[in-house]
Amino acid sequence: MKRTNWSKISILVIILLLSISLTGCSKNKNERKDVLQKLGNEVEYLDTQILGMLNNINQISFQKYKVESEQVTSKDSTASGGKNAGSTSPDQSSGSSGGENGSGSGESSSNQSGSQDSQGGSSSSDQNQSITNYKMESSNILNRQQTVDWDSLKKDVENLYDTWSTIILDLYKANADNTLTQNFSTDLDNCLAAIKAQDKIKTLEVLSKLYDYIPQFSDLNKEKAKVTNVLRTKASVVSAYVLVEQDNQWDEISKRLANAEQNYMPIVNNIDENKNKEYYVNKSYVLLKELQKSIATQDKDVFYIKYKNLIQELNILQE
Repeated sequence: MKRTNWSKISILVIILLLSISLTGCSKNKNERKDVLQKLGNEVEYLDTQILGMLNNINQISFQKYKVESEQVTSKDSTASGGKNAGSTSPDQSSGSSGGENGSGSGESSSNQSGSQDSQGGSSSSDQNQSITNYKMESSNILNRQQTVDWDSLKKDVENLYDTWSTIILDLYKANADNTLTQNFSTDLDNCLAAIKAQDKIKTLEVLSKLYDYIPQFSDLNKEKAKVTNVLRTKASVVSAYVLVEQDNQWDEISKRLANAEQNYMPIVNNIDENKNKEYYVNKSYVLLKELQKSIATQDKDVFYIKYKNLIQELNILQE
C-alpha cells in the first residue's frame, strides 16, 4: 500500500516538473521572439539613419521636392499724419506660387519696434520687418548643392549614440557576438571624429563600415533571410558608392558591385518565395546591372542617378 502511494507521489512530482519545464521553455521562446521583433525594428532604424547620412553627404534625396527657406528684412516708415511710406528689400517674396519648375513660395513676418522722433508736433516711426520666404525646389542629382551640411550630420550622429545604447542591450539578448557590438561602438566613435573634422572622404568610409554591420545584426533572426540578403546587397552597393568621390577607384567600384550581384542572387533564385514581389525582384536586378554599366562612363552624376534608383527599389523589396 505504501509502495503504491509513493508511486503516485513520484508520478505527480514528475508531471509537476515537466509542467514547470515546458512553461519555462514556452516563456523563453516568447521572450526571444519579442527581442527579435524589437531588434528587427532597430535594424530598420539603423538602415534608414545611416543610409540617410551617407546620401546627405552628397545631397542625394529620395524625395522629389524639398522646402527651402530664406529670411529677408524690409523697412517700413509710418508718419503720424496718416500717410504710410514703405520700402521693401529687393529679395522680398510676393508669396505667389512658383513657375514652370513647380516651385511654390510663401512668407511669414514679424515686426521689431523702431525709433520714434518728435519734431514740430509730428512723429514718425521706422519698423524693421523680418520676412521668411518658403519655396519648394525639385530635388534631383544634377541640381543638387555640392556643399556638405555638417551641422545636420552632427545631429544625426548624436542621435545614433542615443539609440545605440538601447540597441546594444537587445543585441546581447539576441546572443550577438560581443566583438561585433564592440567594433560597431569603435567605428561609431571614428565616425564622430571624422564628422567633427569635416573630412568628407573619411566620413563616407566610416559610415560604410557602420552600414556593413546591419546585415550581420539582421542575420540574428534566421526567419528574416530575405531582408538580410537585401541588406547585404545594399551594403555592397554602399561600399561602392563611397568610393566615387575618390580618384581612380572605378576598378574597385566594379569589384564591389560584382559582390553586390553575388549577394543578390539568392533573392533571384528564390523567386517562388517572393512571388508577390517578383516585379521588384526583377526590376532591382535590372537596375543593378545598369549601375554596373555606368562605370564605363566614369561619370559621378550618372552613377549617382542609377545608384539612387537602385536603392529606392531595394527599399521597396525589403518591406
